[in-house]
Amino acid sequence: MMSENDIIRAVRSIRYSSKRLRNQRRAASVNALAAAAGISRKCVYEVAQRGTMSAETADKLRSALSLIGSIP
Repeated sequence: MMSENDIIRAVRSIRYSSKRLRNQRRAASVNALAAAAGISRKCVYEVAQRGTMSAETADKLRSALSLIGSIP
């Protein structure tokens, strides 16, 4: 099971990687992650920026990251 630090690391990796790099690795975008998790893009950006999230958001992101395979 992914810890909150692992989730934050994965979200930051998606957020701060370039579009060209994401396309080469076939990695998800912030929009795809937010849609898969059922949360807003703003929430994903806030997680990347602040490095904190609620337990509910962590559960949603954990599930979405495991589905889209963007675990670093």
